[in-house]
Amino acid sequence: MRHSLSRMYNLRLLKIYSSTVGSSCSVQLPHGLESISDELRYLHWESYQLRSLPLNFNAENLVELNLSSSNVTELWQGEQNLANLKELNLSHCRHLSTFPNFSNATNLERLNLQFCTSLERVSLPTRPLNKLLDLDMRYCTSLVSLPASINSRSLRTINFSGCSSLRKCPQITGENITYMSLNETLIEELPHSIGFLESLITLNLKGCKRLGKLPDSISLLKSLIIFDLSGCSSITKISLLSETIRYLYLNGTGIEELPSSIDRLPRLCYLDLMNCTRLQNLPSSIFELKYMEKLVLSCCSSITTFPNVTWNVKKLYLDGTTITEIPQSIEFFSVLVELSLQNCTRFEILPDSFCRLQSLEKLNLSGCSRFCHFPPLKWMTSLKYLYLDGTAIECVPSSITQLTRLSTLEMRDCKNLKDVGFLADPLLSYGHLKYLRMVSLDGCGLLQLPAILGDLRSLEILDLSRNRFSSIPLNMEFFSELEYLGLRFCENLTYLPQLPPRLTKLDAHNCISLKKALRSTSGVKGNNFEFIFTNCFKLDEKTRDRIMAYALTKIQLYATNLCNKVDVPAGASSFCFPGSVLPDWFSHQTSGSSIVIQLPSCWANNGFMGFIFSAVVAFKFTFFSGSSGGFEIKCRYRFRNDDGEFQHGHSYFGSCYNNLKERWNVRKDHLFFAHDHPCLDSKKKGFTEVLVDFDLLDMDNNPLRNCTVIKCGVHLLNAGDELYEAYDDPNLLSLICNIFYPRHGN
Repeated sequence: MRHSLSRMYNLRLLKIYSSTVGSSCSVQLPHGLESISDELRYLHWESYQLRSLPLNFNAENLVELNLSSSNVTELWQGEQNLANLKELNLSHCRHLSTFPNFSNATNLERLNLQFCTSLERVSLPTRPLNKLLDLDMRYCTSLVSLPASINSRSLRTINFSGCSSLRKCPQITGENITYMSLNETLIEELPHSIGFLESLITLNLKGCKRLGKLPDSISLLKSLIIFDLSGCSSITKISLLSETIRYLYLNGTGIEELPSSIDRLPRLCYLDLMNCTRLQNLPSSIFELKYMEKLVLSCCSSITTFPNVTWNVKKLYLDGTTITEIPQSIEFFSVLVELSLQNCTRFEILPDSFCRLQSLEKLNLSGCSRFCHFPPLKWMTSLKYLYLDGTAIECVPSSITQLTRLSTLEMRDCKNLKDVGFLADPLLSYGHLKYLRMVSLDGCGLLQLPAILGDLRSLEILDLSRNRFSSIPLNMEFFSELEYLGLRFCENLTYLPQLPPRLTKLDAHNCISLKKALRSTSGVKGNNFEFIFTNCFKLDEKTRDRIMAYALTKIQLYATNLCNKVDVPAGASSFCFPGSVLPDWFSHQTSGSSIVIQLPSCWANNGFMGFIFSAVVAFKFTFFSGSSGGFEIKCRYRFRNDDGEFQHGHSYFGSCYNNLKERWNVRKDHLFFAHDHPCLDSKKKGFTEVLVDFDLLDMDNNPLRNCTVIKCGVHLLNAGDELYEAYDDPNLLSLICNIFYPRHGN
């Protein structure tokens, strides 16, 4: 490479880059680079390894230069004739410390220096760069100095975002500038000339924590649409602004009030005041903003009354405010789509007129710990999402069945809730709540559920965890779309009814009273799944056998679909319950966490349908808690053939997790089972052995020290295995043996 390029005297285009997204070009130049053609027009060399271009490099004919992600500290020494240069891209050149003299680059259109983190100063020509269109210097974190002024008639975008050492904004003039960003800089003021950028549409000042005030000339920006001052915590007062603004971000500022002249922004449609903790109640003039569609007052803890906003507002966020009630006039908000009052701990009352909000689709009252009574809901026919977590509500009004489009109902930690009779309402048989997909009653402490639920055939997620009932409805098997059933910490639950056919995840962790489960319906579906019965120590042997048979049935059906190229989601299936003895039908098993299996000849061509893995895990009495709480098993397998070729793979199963509200543990020994079908490289033939390792990890992939794999086993699943409905046979274990040894017996 050192000499070959120097011999290409007429070379005009040179492009060296990696065609793989996310990877860098790895052309090495251990002996340097002698020269490059003087005729070069286009030079694109990503990850260029040298500290500069060759000493005799001539840029006279160069039109575009791209050395992004390179090691250059400087481009060249001295001055070059850059009259033809139109584009310069030095982005991510983290060692670049010296910017070249560009005094004669009069045709330059684009200059990209983003992430040049060692660059401290940039000097531009004293005469205007009248063809410059885009100037991008994002995250030049060492940049402390810019030219006193930047002038260009053609300039459209300027971006200094993330230049965290930049203290002064230059005087900028340009009649065509539409976008300017100074996010996260140290500037303390804007130049008065900012008001003369007559085409400016977007002005971003997000996170400029030292910016204390705005020049009056801001009001002269007659094209300004988006103005972002979010996180400018030193801004305490807003006065004159451009009348053309539509999107105004003031979240995280130190303002104490909005001026009464806010009504002079007639086109304002989005106002974000989130986390303005000093902000008092809004001026009455805000009602005049007839185009206002979205108002965010979340975490404005000094807001005590419902804002007097236009009835045309569509989204209203009042989370964390101290308002206590909503006025009767709420019924006039005829186009309101979303209302959020999350964590308004003083909020108590919804007026009766609230039910007239026929456009409302999402209502969030989670964390409103004093809210206890719902008005009738029958006219709210558009409501899809209803969040009532942590409220003081005692019963759900029967009129909830009139919410024909309701999709999600969350009532976690409603400790006062006593009645969920609406779930058994006869009207459900007539198509009411026919779109309901998710119901969460986690942590409500319910003593009982209806013996029979209504027609909720569309239900996909049902979380009944942390309740005190002893049984769940008998007709669960008819919930044909149910994929998740949560029963964690239902410590009084003694028995499970028949399971729905498409169930993907059943979490019965710490159901310490659970003894029995009915046989499953014959309509089992072959989908991947996860069944968790950790700490269910009262499960009798017959119930564990039924769990085993049911799970193996689903595995066989899934594997058959996979081998027949039926469109099924990829991934491992798993189940677990207390125990320490591996079943005899595991043809390969050993003590410890590793096992080597000698594969039979032609094993991959004999209808191979994957592996069934098993591990016995011994747990110490230690809580899994925190952000990375819980555990999972990583199964690593390595195939080897007689030629010494390897193929690696892995899968995860047995995932037991906790959320931040739960402190829980897994005690004693548990059996974990999983099925996975590794994708083998067709180019590597004749694998003769596989090494399998089982690792115990937390949810951040860190090794766990409080549990150990003491036994492990592997079984090869083949297409020749005939599967019957094992859960209908009284001698389950015998039939399982017939499943896995149909030809040779056990």
